[in-house]
Amino acid sequence: MRAYRIAAVGIALALGALASTPAMAAQVYDWTFTSASGVLEGSGVLTTGTANGGGYDLTGITGTIDDVAAGVVGTITGFAPGGGDDGVFAWDNVVYTGTPHVDNLGILFDVGSQEANIYSATGGCCALVYAGAYPKGDVLAGSNNNFGGDSGTFAIAGVPEPATWALMFMGVGMAGGALRLARRERFALVRVA
Repeated sequence: MRAYRIAAVGIALALGALASTPAMAAQVYDWTFTSASGVLEGSGVLTTGTANGGGYDLTGITGTIDDVAAGVVGTITGFAPGGGDDGVFAWDNVVYTGTPHVDNLGILFDVGSQEANIYSATGGCCALVYAGAYPKGDVLAGSNNNFGGDSGTFAIAGVPEPATWALMFMGVGMAGGALRLARRERFALVRVA
């Protein structure tokens, strides 16, 4: 009977770790952007900081963009934290995690020598656009993201923290150990009888 109690505690720990993953992992997210045509445009990791209204300020973005049609392929660099207008894009680098999206100002970064922005287009989220390189509509300096771009789906998923993984593995280990102990106790009773 003792083994089953230990197993129950272990299972509770593992389930508790899984249930708490989104709340504990509010700082790091995997992200993807897939164009409406189904071509993967980008993926990587977002790091968030403090809350900003209903969203979170980004402190970093890593990953790659693969957009052969626009001639923009490579690793993301040159992330610009904070808000403002660089003369080409207006941006504020805020991400909303409830229903994952960015606002109409978007997330600004560089890919090679090309500046890029993922922003919320009129009528839905989201679009990926490049300053002066994108064939669907070049960006005019000083514009407020009222321009063409490649519309598609922006998605984020929480990345569990190491403590969450440790708690989950500890719970699964306890459950497995307790079941093994229960089997030994059962065989010991059979031998005695």
